[in-house]
Amino acid sequence: MVTLLRLGSSLLVIALLAVGAGAADTTFVSGTAEPSAAPVDAGGITSQSSAATALPSMSTARAAHTATRLLDGRVLIAGGVGSSLSYITAELYEPAVHAFKPVADMRYGRFSHTATLLPSGSVLIAGGEDQSRIPLSTAELFVPASATFTLIRPMTTARVSHTATLLKTNSVLIAGGWDNTNGNATSSASAELFNPATRTFTLTGSMNHPRASHSAVLLADGLVLIIGGDAAGNTAEIYNPSTGKFSPTGSMLQARISFTATLISGGNVLITGGYWNGPTPLSSAEIYEPATGRFSAISAMTHARAFHTATALGDGTVLIAGGVSRLISSCDQNVWQLNSSVERFNPVTRQFTLNAVALTVARDSQTATLLSTGDVLLTGGYILVTKICYTGAVTATAETIR
Repeated sequence: MVTLLRLGSSLLVIALLAVGAGAADTTFVSGTAEPSAAPVDAGGITSQSSAATALPSMSTARAAHTATRLLDGRVLIAGGVGSSLSYITAELYEPAVHAFKPVADMRYGRFSHTATLLPSGSVLIAGGEDQSRIPLSTAELFVPASATFTLIRPMTTARVSHTATLLKTNSVLIAGGWDNTNGNATSSASAELFNPATRTFTLTGSMNHPRASHSAVLLADGLVLIIGGDAAGNTAEIYNPSTGKFSPTGSMLQARISFTATLISGGNVLITGGYWNGPTPLSSAEIYEPATGRFSAISAMTHARAFHTATALGDGTVLIAGGVSRLISSCDQNVWQLNSSVERFNPVTRQFTLNAVALTVARDSQTATLLSTGDVLLTGGYILVTKICYTGAVTATAETIR
């Protein structure tokens, strides 16, 4: 298959072959939103009026960063890539004044890391890659009261593009990602638990398949669904916190990487987009039903997407935004088109409908955070500025949409 990693100001394309690896030239261009119909009321779900509002920009242009809503409603923006390959900076979005304010730096610059809100209100920052594109094992805690980061003991394994899931036991399950085995990026099957009380990481059972750029979703019963990702194809498995073990479950209908997986009403999981076995993004979607352990096909999205976001809203719908939408052949280059369109998934009808309003900026690898107002905050990501190979400009722009 072909693995695409958004690293720094480029898209790194790694062809994973039995005999080695090769790279392809890639350029990013932004696309214009196609005409869209207004959302349709269905299944008792009430449509909201659509609106996209541009905000003052972040202090730093970022992609592959994290955005975490704190207990007081502010949003912590941390790390990422841009003019510097690995940012150490962080900032807070304050909804009351619609502004971003810098805070103390992290202890390590990192991108493609994870950020997990703990019950105490602190945020666990773990792993990612540094300035030298080396996976990190380092971890730190952001304390909102002091707006500072505190270094803690490292993970048992360096990881990038892994998952971090807060369990009902208050521990955090860290799973998979690329490590740096023998100096090479290798998908990992290892998993570990972070204990907030002791601030330490300990190994737990290993996954059945190595994975990176996969998804992990906490299910209603406290189990964790792990699906897809590099080296794992369409496989899926369940982590049981009581036993510390992973067990296979049904397989996805489509192998995916860099897709989204979102818990929806009824306890099911919505899987959208991504790509596999080539750089062309997918429009297909499917539903995982924990009761049967099976995946079922549903209608496709209105646009193919990878590196997009999916946000569960208070009315039960899921807001799908941005991402890479299609590949255009151009001489010796591959030209990506970015997407400014927004669509909603209705869990009752299992249909996607284009939003009446698009994003103010076409972007991918952005963050999307549900605010207490019901708006979704989108920050940063890649946009177009030039058509030079291996160039994808990073933006500091931010917006809210509903």
